[in-house]
Amino acid sequence: MLYMLICSVLMLALVKIMWQSMIAAASGERQLIKNNAKLVFTCFPAICFIISPFILSFISGEGIYTVKTLSQLSVASQWLGFISSLVMVIVFSFYSERGKKFWNTGCAVLSLILAFIFFDSAMFNTGENGSANSIFIQSISPDVKCERGMVIFKYKKGDESEWRCPTSIAMMQESGKMFIPWPDYEDGKSKDLTKGIDKLQDEFKDK
Repeated sequence: MLYMLICSVLMLALVKIMWQSMIAAASGERQLIKNNAKLVFTCFPAICFIISPFILSFISGEGIYTVKTLSQLSVASQWLGFISSLVMVIVFSFYSERGKKFWNTGCAVLSLILAFIFFDSAMFNTGENGSANSIFIQSISPDVKCERGMVIFKYKKGDESEWRCPTSIAMMQESGKMFIPWPDYEDGKSKDLTKGIDKLQDEFKDK
C-alpha cells in the first residue's frame, strides 16, 4: 500500500532528524539543534494527522461511536491529512534549499503524493455516499465489477454514480465515508447503479 509506505518513510525521516539532534546536542552544535527543532515541531503534528485514518480505524472498531460520528471523523481526518501533507511539502521544500537537498526534496515529493491521496479520497467522500456488499450492488447494477466484499459509491441523482472497490486495506470501514487510499482501488461510473439506488429509495418511502 503506497499510503502506508509513504507514511513509514516520513516517520523514519522524522526519527532521523531527532537522532541527528541528539548527536548535535552531545557535540554542542546549537545551530543544527535549533534548525532541527523547528522541523520536528512542525512535522510531528502533521504526521499525527497523516496517520490519523489508520489510528481511527482501530477506535471505530470498538463500537463506541455512531456511524454519523465516525463518518464526520473520517472526512475530517482526510481533509486534515491533506492540509498536513501540504504543510510538509512547504517545510521540506524550504529546508531542501538550506542543505541536504536530495533527502528533503524526496520527502517533499512524497508529501505531495500523500496530499493527492488524501484529496482524492476526501473529494470522493464529499456528497451522498454509501457502502454495500458487492454481491448486493451487482444484483442491482451488473456493470459494477468488484470481486471484493464491499463497494463504496457516490450517488448522483439523474447522472452516473461513481463507485470504488478496494483492492487492499480500506480504513474507517465502520463509517459511511471509508478511506481507500489511491491507487488501491478499482473504480467506475454506472447509470444502472443510480437507477438501482433510486428504486430502493422509492421502495423505502412507500413503507
